[in-house]
Amino acid sequence: YSLKNNANIIELKDNQESFLINSSILCFEDTSSIMSFEELRNQTFYQNNNDVLNFGFSTSVFWIKIIIKNTSVKNDNFILKINLPTIDSLHLYYPTQKEYAIIKTGESTP
Repeated sequence: YSLKNNANIIELKDNQESFLINSSILCFEDTSSIMSFEELRNQTFYQNNNDVLNFGFSTSVFWIKIIIKNTSVKNDNFILKINLPTIDSLHLYYPTQKEYAIIKTGESTP
């Protein structure tokens, strides 16, 4: 996915307490439920066109991509809040200087 489409970039700014990101979310459905993060990086994501992100009940794995640009000069910590407590598994991949790190959470995560 290219950063040329600025409509999908979530810009974190000073003095803004919350950010609605639904229209900036890019999605991919892995119907095999076995795709690795590395395999996923070469896939084409589709634009979420709904006010609320809802995949219904499915055996698929759904990947979402958000592109964040931090223009805040305060260098505050930002919190990503997922308003769905029944998500079985949520893995957050984020870039570091050399690779991607991962945070795992969700209802089935100890």
